[in-house]
Amino acid sequence: MLKTFRQAPFLRTVLFFIAGITVQYYWNISNCAGYLTVFALSIMIMSFLPRIKQCYTQRDLFGYGFLLLSFTCAVYLTDESWKKSEWNVAGIHTYLVRVIDEPSVKTKYSILKVEIISSDSGIIKETLNKKAVIYLTKDSLSEKIIHGDCLYIRASLKKPQTSPDSDFNYPLYLRKQSYSAVAFVSNRSWQMETIDVPLNQWLYFKSLEIRKKLYNRLRVILPDQQSFSVAAALMFGYRNELDSNLRQHFSNIGAGHILAVSGLHFNLLFGFVYFLLSFIGTGKKKNIIKQLILIPLTWGFAFIAGLSPSVIRAACMLSLWGIGNAFFHKSFSLNTLAAIAFFMLLYNPLYLFNIGFQLSFMAVLSILIINPYIIGLYSSENRIITYFWELICVSFSAQAGVLPLSMYYFHQFPLMFLPTNMLLVPLAGIIMTVVPLSLFVQLVSGNQEWLFFPLRLLMLLFIKITKTLSDIPGGTISDINPTGLDTILIYVGLIVIIYMLVRKRTAS
Repeated sequence: MLKTFRQAPFLRTVLFFIAGITVQYYWNISNCAGYLTVFALSIMIMSFLPRIKQCYTQRDLFGYGFLLLSFTCAVYLTDESWKKSEWNVAGIHTYLVRVIDEPSVKTKYSILKVEIISSDSGIIKETLNKKAVIYLTKDSLSEKIIHGDCLYIRASLKKPQTSPDSDFNYPLYLRKQSYSAVAFVSNRSWQMETIDVPLNQWLYFKSLEIRKKLYNRLRVILPDQQSFSVAAALMFGYRNELDSNLRQHFSNIGAGHILAVSGLHFNLLFGFVYFLLSFIGTGKKKNIIKQLILIPLTWGFAFIAGLSPSVIRAACMLSLWGIGNAFFHKSFSLNTLAAIAFFMLLYNPLYLFNIGFQLSFMAVLSILIINPYIIGLYSSENRIITYFWELICVSFSAQAGVLPLSMYYFHQFPLMFLPTNMLLVPLAGIIMTVVPLSLFVQLVSGNQEWLFFPLRLLMLLFIKITKTLSDIPGGTISDINPTGLDTILIYVGLIVIIYMLVRKRTAS
C-alpha cells in the first residue's frame, strides 16, 4: 500500500486536496487557512536549507509541505466556489441572462439554466456571472428558446426553497451545481435579445447545436417515444424526454449508468473501432497510427455528447490510455485517475459533491484495484467464455465500488446487476454502433422506413429486457438508509478486505 502511494504522486496530492474540500465544506476553516499556507510554505523553504537537505530522515519534508499546501489551496478554492452560489439580492429587477444548457420543456413551463451577464446598475456586482434556474411560462415563443440565446427578464430572483412535501434538499442540490437563485417568469416579463456568444463558450454551444440536430434526425428514425428517449440518452446523453417510469425501471436493475454517457459508452465505441482497426496489425508505429485515428474519434464523440464534465472526464481517461498504448506504456493507472480527478477538482471543487462524479470515479477506481485479482481466478482458452468472464469480473468490481454510494443516495440495492450488465451492456454497444450507421443512411438515402427496422427492433428488445428484469419479484432491496458515517465505514471495511486479500496473494 505504501509502495502504491510512493509511485503515485497525484494520488497523494488529490487525497489531501479532497480532504481540504471536505473540511471546508463541513467546518469552514477559511479564516485560519492563511496560517496553514504560511506554515506549509515555511516547511517547503526549510527543506532547501543545507543542514536539513543533507539529513536523510528529513528527505520528505518538502513533500509534506506541498501536501499541506494542496490542502489549503482546496480550502481557498472551495470557499470561493461556495461564495459564487450565494444570493443576497431582494426585490424585482431586470436581468440580461444567457441560456447555458438545453432547455427542459415541461407541460406548463420551460426550465432554463442561465448565467447572468448584466443587471440593474445597483446590483450588478452582486449578480454578475452568477447562475440561476428560470421557470418560464410555456408558450409558442418560449418553446423556440435554445442554448446560447440571451433574454431580458423582469423577475424576482430568490434563494431556492425546500418543498415541505419532499425530503429532497433542492437548495443544497442547486448550490452544489453552482446555481444561486430561482425565479418564475411570466410570458409578459421577458424578451429575446441578440448578443454574440463569447469565444470561451462557443465550442460548448456548437456542441449542443450539433447534438440537437442529430437527435432530431434520430427522432424521425425512431418515432416510438420510449425508443427515441433511450437511444438519445445512450448516444448523446440527452435524457430530458425519459419518462419517470422508464427511469425507475433502469434504476431498479442498477442500469442507470447505461443512460448517462460515461466511460462505459466510450469503452464500447472505442472497443468496436479498435476491433475494426485490427487489420493494421501490431507494433509501435502501427499502434501510433491506430491512436491517431481513435483519439480524434473519441473527442468527436465527446463533442456530439455535449461536452459535459462526465463526458470530458471519460474522454480524458481514454485518451491517456490511448497515448500510453501507442508508446507501450501502462498509462491508465491509479496515478492517471488521480491526475484527472485533481485537475477537475482544481477547476471546480464542488464537482466532488456531484453524484455522477463520485459514482464514475469509484467505479473506475474499484475496477483498477479489484478486477485484476478477480479476473486471475479463472482462465479459459474459449474466447466467448473469456469475454463473459471478463464482463462478469468488471461488473462485479464496479458494483463493489459504487454499492455503498448507491445505497446512500438511492436507498436500494439492485440484485439484478449481473444479468443487467451481461445482457444490456453488449446490447448497448450494438445499438451505439447501429445509431450512427442509421443516421448516415438517413443522410444519404432519406427516410427509407425499412432501412431503420434493425435499430427499431434493437430498441424494443433493449426496453423489453429492461422491463422484464425490473419486474422480477425481489430483484431490488429497497428502503436502505445508511448514514454518511455508515457509508464511510463500509468503504473502510472494503479497503481492509482488499488489502488483506492482496497481501495474502502476494505472500503466497
